[in-house]
Amino acid sequence: ARRRDGLPAVTRRSAPTARRRGMLVSMTRVIAPPPGPGSSYTIGALARLAGVNVETVRYYSRRGLLAVPRKPAGGVRRYPAETVERMRFIRRAKQLGFTLTEIRELLAISVGNCQDVRARAERKRTQIEAQLRDLNALKKTLDQLIVSCRGYRQAPPCPIIAALTDRPGDRDQEIV
Repeated sequence: ARRRDGLPAVTRRSAPTARRRGMLVSMTRVIAPPPGPGSSYTIGALARLAGVNVETVRYYSRRGLLAVPRKPAGGVRRYPAETVERMRFIRRAKQLGFTLTEIRELLAISVGNCQDVRARAERKRTQIEAQLRDLNALKKTLDQLIVSCRGYRQAPPCPIIAALTDRPGDRDQEIV
């Protein structure tokens, strides 16, 4: 018997996550059967397999990153098994700092155009390096502000508050 979301109705108790009889099992429920040729999933099963929320699947669909399958008359939309890998790709690319627009472009050129993908990855790395330089400058500034603050023993105004409120003459430190 299958539940409405396409998963087996039977649940098992097992180790936190393990493979049992060809199915991925969590502590109290079967997450999903392994993808196979012609497999399809409801939005809930897709979200669980991809490690995202159902609303994330809907959002990515609205943003054009995922195709929305046709809804059969009186039925439930079924997403093809390939959509799980696409969702995982999107999630991983976001973790690497790519925007959804950049991810859409990567998905569009991902087949057979390695040089273009590499160039985009190099540009992203350059952006991340610039962000790291900016963050290190911010850290250095905060370190200087923290050292300049002598805590509760100092008469007002606090150098950190003065620097953040940008009152000339009230502060010893300049924010970078």
